[in-house]
Amino acid sequence: MADRIATNRDTELEQQYQNEQVADLPQGYSVPCYWSINALSKSSFDIAMLFHL
Repeated sequence: MADRIATNRDTELEQQYQNEQVADLPQGYSVPCYWSINALSKSSFDIAMLFHL
């Protein structure tokens, strides 16, 4: 998991949206740590897992 986060994370983009809802992230951005991305939110958010073969 740590490799996926290190490889796929866009820190600059995430900092731009740091106080926003997950749903406000640009469409198509796949958050690298989807298990905890919405952990402290009062809003629910469905995560769609996409697998690249």
